[in-house]
Parts: sequence; structure tokens; C-alpha cells
Amino acid sequence: MELIEITAEEYEKLCDGYKYFYNSRAFHELNKGKVERVVYFLFRTRKNKLALAVGIADGVMKIPYSAPFSVFETMQDYIKIEEIDQALELLEQYAATQHIDKIFFRCPPAFYDSSFLSKLYNCLIRFGYQIAMCDLNYQFHLRKDKLYMDLLHRNARKNLKQAMKRNLELFQCSTDEEKKEAYHIIAANRESKGYPLRMTYDQIMETVQYTIHDFFILKCDCIGIASAIVFKVTNNCHQVIYWGNLEGTEHNRPMNYLAYMLYHHYLEKGIEFLDIGPSTENGMPNYGLCDFKESIGCEVDTKYTFIKNITVEGDL
Repeated sequence: MELIEITAEEYEKLCDGYKYFYNSRAFHELNKGKVERVVYFLFRTRKNKLALAVGIADGVMKIPYSAPFSVFETMQDYIKIEEIDQALELLEQYAATQHIDKIFFRCPPAFYDSSFLSKLYNCLIRFGYQIAMCDLNYQFHLRKDKLYMDLLHRNARKNLKQAMKRNLELFQCSTDEEKKEAYHIIAANRESKGYPLRMTYDQIMETVQYTIHDFFILKCDCIGIASAIVFKVTNNCHQVIYWGNLEGTEHNRPMNYLAYMLYHHYLEKGIEFLDIGPSTENGMPNYGLCDFKESIGCEVDTKYTFIKNITVEGDL
């Protein structure tokens, strides 16, 4: 196998339809100002096998550098374990020649591609990568053979039934004003709980130019009390980037109702997974949030961050 550094244009042409939105050239070009440089790689034998875009800053190769996760783009349906080994070895050799002293991988949750990611985890650990964090990610597995109500814990079922008695309606935003309202509801929610909000409204609107997306507002008596912003990440998975409700509206059980409506919205669209995101920060669980997401029918999966220190040429 050989590693070839390629241009952004070559990367886009070779991948010809990305498995992950966060691997797309458009996403990297939009965020490249957050690192010193973005480098695009092709790994090939007689055939193209893998592609990878990385950010480099302060002597660290970051995968990702501005996304919830990142991973190799697979250019064939079947990638052998030894081919992943070879790619990692070549990546480390490149890093050593470029005076990069650390490689950082934050992988997708396992449900995105359990076969490839399981092999990658094995390869990374055998290559001496340390598990820096094990986050817990929550997602809806959207299945027509199960009723949503049957997925709920007893208390969540009770809360949803209460919400259904309220005058709640979910609206899909179409205008800029509606999308701004959805964002401001989320911003108010984050501020009230002391949670960080890493993307501004303008940054979200720049990003959604390049992927299918949805903004929703949940209204009670025609007044917005909760909202959600959702991106398409893969062909069979959409991701809730942000959601939340206004402080003081909890008696309406808006998040129980919002989860119920989003589940059915994407089920009807034929989507297999709705990624609700992690309920850990740097690996540490928010117990209440973890319990809530499991109670509303989410499955839980691991999301690993790996780090390895690299021996730089000339240090031996």
C-alpha cells in the first residue's frame, strides 16, 4: 500500500459521494481556518482503498478538528484488517516526517459502521493508541416492526401521554425567521442549563448549505417552546445537532413529545437511525441526560477517542 497526499479537488473527485458528511471536501473547506492546514490522503494498492482528511495544528494531527467525529472514507465495500494496519503505519510514517508528535482520532459511534469500526478499534489499540475517552452516544433505531410506545420506560410513557393532552404541534421551519427562532430557543435552553453552544447561527447556516437539513419548532398554543436542528450525516442516518426547550415549559413535557414526533418523522422518510448525540462530556456522564435518553427509547453505543504519541524523525 502507498500513501499519496492529494489536493482537495482530487479528494472530492476520488471519493465521488461521501459516506459521511463530515468527511466531505465542502465541510473541510468551510472549517479549514480552525487549523494550520488541512491535508488530504489517498491510500491505495492496485486499487484505491481509503481516503482521509486531517487537520494539523500545534504538532497534532487531528481527526476530526471541527466535527463530532471523523474516520477513513472507505472506497471499497470490503476493507481487510491488514489494509487498515498498513494505512495506520503509513499515516504514522508521514506524521514522523512532518514533525507531528501526536495523532488524535475521535471515531463515530459504533452503530454507523459496526464492522469497519470494530476492525479499526482493534488496529488502533494494537498500534499503541490509547483510549483517551469513551463517550456514550444515544440514537433511535427507527424500525417499523416496533411501536414507539413499546420502546419507552414506564415514566417516559406516562410523560408522553401527558404531552399528548396538551395543545402541542410540531412545525418544520421554512423561512429564515423561523430558523432563527428555532436556534434562539436552543440558545436559551443551553444558557439556562449552563451548557456550551459551540456553533453560532451564522455557522450553522453556512454549514447547512452543503447537506440536507431540517429545523423544527414545537409550539404550544401557537408559541414556540422547544426546537431541534437536524443534519443528514450519512444516507441512512440523520443527526440531531441541537435540541432543547425553553425554561419553565417542562410541565408540558415538550422533549418527550419532540422525541416522539422526530422519531416518526424520520421513520416515515425511510431513515434507519436518528443520532441524538452523546450524553457525556470528555467521557463523564450526565446521569440525568443519560437516563432521559434511554427512557425515551434510545439505544446507547460507544464513541471512542484514541490518542498516540509519535516518535518524530531525529528524536532517536
